This record gives sequence, C-alpha cells and structure tokens, in this order.
Amino acid sequence: DKKPGQIDVEQIILRRRQTLLAQQWMAEGLVKYKELKFKDAIDKYTQAETILKQISKSSMTVTGDLDEVRRRLADTYHQYAKALIEKARTDIDISHFEKAKNNISKAIEYDQTLKPAAIRLQKRIEQLRIVIEIQERTDERVIDPDYQERIKEILIKKAEARVFMDHNVWKRARDAYEDVLLKDPADEDA
Repeated sequence: DKKPGQIDVEQIILRRRQTLLAQQWMAEGLVKYKELKFKDAIDKYTQAETILKQISKSSMTVTGDLDEVRRRLADTYHQYAKALIEKARTDIDISHFEKAKNNISKAIEYDQTLKPAAIRLQKRIEQLRIVIEIQERTDERVIDPDYQERIKEILIKKAEARVFMDHNVWKRARDAYEDVLLKDPADEDA
C-alpha cells in the first residue's frame, strides 16, 4: 500500500527519468546529425519523441522538448531527403538507375518539398535509359557481330591474293580475290 504522496513522488521520479532518457536520445540524435548519419539521427529523435509523448501533455518542459525534437526531426528529414537526392544524382551518373529511383522515392517520403527535383531526376533517368537503349541497339557489334571477323578474313585473303600474284600463281590469286568479293562485294581492290 502506497500513500498518495508516495505515488506522486514516484510519478515525478519516473517522469524525470523518462525526460532524461528522451534528452539523451535527442543528444545522440544531434551527434548522428552532425556526423551526417541522418537515418540514425531520425531513429534517435523518434525514440525521444515516443518517450516524450508518453510522459505528459501539460508539462512545459516536456512540451518544449517535444516541440524541439519535432523541429529537429523535420530538419533531419529534410537533410536526409536532400542527401538521398544527391545520392540519386551520383547513381544516375554511373548508370545505377534502379538505385537512383529507390533513393528518389525515399527522398519524397521524407520530404515532399523535394518532389519537383525528384520528378526532374526521374525524367532524366527515363531519358538516359532511352539514350542507352538506342546506343546498345545501334552498336555495330550488336547489329553485325561478325563484322570484325569478316574484316580480318578479308584482309588475310587480300594479303594471300597479293602474295599469289607476286609469285605468278594466278588461279589461287583469283580464288582469294573471289573469296574477298563473296564477303564484301563492294571491295574495289578485289
């Protein structure tokens, strides 16, 4: 059995401990923020906010701390979203489009004010994808994969034909030039 005065004292002590714990989470969040570890900072600030919401809605100290942690959370969300947008730009530059799209989506979740920049990046990704597809589909190695081998064979046959002509072996020279013409009918040397 506890007396009413004891209950009040225990509640005050419990609230004070919870307030100190929330302030510790806030301090750790600030350290992570300064280290640019925004995701970790958000986790710490969220812990502090959860604790502060459970303590009291009327205490000036608690409501002041709650306002402060919410302000820090909003700022950290914004900074994290900006960092994600920058990471997406880097990902785009190295053609990691899926990673870029994921970072853009996360950035929008954390800060809607960055949506116009995110939309511009998404359009850029689509444009780059089209350019890359065109380059890949029009690459001569894709269109005519045997081209290099054919050129090599033509050069070898022309060299053989010249050697046979120099040695007056006309039939073999003619055969070599015919092989060249089969591979490249427009070859003027053959």
